[in-house]
Amino acid sequence: MEEYPNEYEKVESNPERLAKYCAIREITPFGDEYPNTTAYLGTFRETVLEMEHNYFDGIVKFMWLARKFMFRGKLRKKYRRNGYYPDRAWGMFLRNYVGLDNRIWFTRHSLLTKIVTYMDDFFPNFDEGNPFKEKYEFPFKFITLDYLYVVIDLPERMDLLRIAERKQLPYTEYLDYLSNYVGCYNDRHGKEILRTMFINPNAPHIKVLKDK
Repeated sequence: MEEYPNEYEKVESNPERLAKYCAIREITPFGDEYPNTTAYLGTFRETVLEMEHNYFDGIVKFMWLARKFMFRGKLRKKYRRNGYYPDRAWGMFLRNYVGLDNRIWFTRHSLLTKIVTYMDDFFPNFDEGNPFKEKYEFPFKFITLDYLYVVIDLPERMDLLRIAERKQLPYTEYLDYLSNYVGCYNDRHGKEILRTMFINPNAPHIKVLKDK
């Protein structure tokens, strides 16, 4: 994968923008629990990381169990599009026996539907192990689950995640890195192949355009 020099303006990590709209000196924790913003911020970060680790562990176990599901002798290997009857049976199994309405649950937990696509990237022997007996660790120490969503459609997504991890790019700097990557990639190819899409202003992801 080719890396590009910075040719596009930084937006998300622009210090002037941050100072204008969310200067850290203007943030103070309410109440007496935290003596300063630094202590408050440290607890917040630790809490989020703990939540993410627990969430990831739950996703791994859920997907491992899901990939054990067989209907009429056919293994339901993929997350979806396994055929009408296996997928219908899977949904009915969850609602009638497990007690989970997948139509609501997967909509509410939309990030889950993205993270599960990384299971084989993270764990080549995903099905042979057992996450209930051994720990399937999230393979990065610095980046978080949010980083995964932005590059989910790209063939080079693992390379981009490793770059973010190696460079320890904060999330906003990561978004600017990707914005520069998309712009330079399209420039080098002389046409728009990649486009940054927004489901809402806080959920960007890069799409590979078809027939471009």
